[in-house]
Amino acid sequence: MDGIGCIMIAIGIDIQSIDEFAAASSLLETNLCFTEAECTHSERAPSGAIASLAGIFAAKEALLKALPNRPLCYWVDIEVTYDRSGRPMFQFYGELARWIEALRWNVIPTISHSGNYALALAVVDHNK
Repeated sequence: MDGIGCIMIAIGIDIQSIDEFAAASSLLETNLCFTEAECTHSERAPSGAIASLAGIFAAKEALLKALPNRPLCYWVDIEVTYDRSGRPMFQFYGELARWIEALRWNVIPTISHSGNYALALAVVDHNK
């Protein structure tokens, strides 16, 4: 996506306290909220595993806020992956993937960390 000829569909935002996230240990279980790939990536993250997972969680929350009328999905139907430069991207699975593909939507996350917080934004657009 280069931004030219795109129609904005939705924006979602979420902020996550890293300390509060770390205290919710049940969220850290693999295949509940996070895929194995997300957990593996987070173990190597410069910000630390918990901070990285908090950012991924915030990105998924931002997406869910941007798409309130989406099909039913599980947390692991949304996966945060990274390109060669380290830029986050979404990968979708199941009914959610089919729905987004049928609508020809682009969904772009951004994740930032500052102090004890992770902030994420999810932008949904459509190519003309």
